[in-house]
Amino acid sequence: MNKYVIIRADIKSISNPMTKEEAISKMKEYDKQGIPSYIISQYKKNKSK
Repeated sequence: MNKYVIIRADIKSISNPMTKEEAISKMKEYDKQGIPSYIISQYKKNKSK
C-alpha cells in the first residue's frame, strides 16, 4: 500500500502519512496559500512467510 507525505519547504516539516487523495488535497491548499511543498511516496511492501 502506498502512503504519501508532504514536505513543506517553508518550515521544513514532514506530514504524517496519508492517502494519495488527501495528499493532493493538502497540496492544493498549500498552493493557494503560496506555500512551496512536495509530495513523496512511501511504499510499504507486505511480506508473507
